Amino acid sequence: MRYLLISSRPRSGTHWLRTSLTSCPGVASIGVEPFHPEYHNPQFGYWDGKTDPTEWIQSQTPDGCDLAVIADHPTYVDQDARLLPDLQSLVTHVVCLYRRDILAAYVSNELAAACSDWSTETGRPSASGTIGVNRDSFERWAAWIADSLKTTHERWGQWPIRTIAYEDLVADWRGTMDRLGRWLGIDTANATAGTERHELRPLSEVVTNYQEARTWAAELAIQ
Repeated sequence: MRYLLISSRPRSGTHWLRTSLTSCPGVASIGVEPFHPEYHNPQFGYWDGKTDPTEWIQSQTPDGCDLAVIADHPTYVDQDARLLPDLQSLVTHVVCLYRRDILAAYVSNELAAACSDWSTETGRPSASGTIGVNRDSFERWAAWIADSLKTTHERWGQWPIRTIAYEDLVADWRGTMDRLGRWLGIDTANATAGTERHELRPLSEVVTNYQEARTWAAELAIQ
């Protein structure tokens, strides 16, 4: 059995990539953010926080599955000292997923928090309202994103790893899937694009101090 870990940043297309991959034959998903510390409830597909992590992951792996996808944020894995070594004993491939436009990711996260609506389900209306970007808060967010990217590569550098930017996934979904398929040894020919809700308004209509925030984003850009 092979396990793919998608180590992602918030609002970076995690669910989209996961559902795209699991539309391929022989690929299944181990929950949705299964190690979220606030949802230790196996009834809804989350780890219970008590069972041995390796045993739990293996119990959630469907029969006949060739590749199982585990998608979670690094901070959730860090909540419990048992999780990282268990994952490292099981995982065979790693995708590091992030969003190159940190302002767009930050705004999406702040809107979701303000509305208490984290759903990415397609067809649902986007979060409403506008926000002003606070520089100190934005700088802390950018520093956390940069640090988590560095940590992921340090933590998983000895495993086969690919880094994917959300913007590249959006611009060339088919090409990205084909390249991932060759790398993972799975058939992506009939894969269907995972669906997720998108903010349709331009950021300039959502962020009240957009020009100022865009200048900060350029200074804090993640390469």
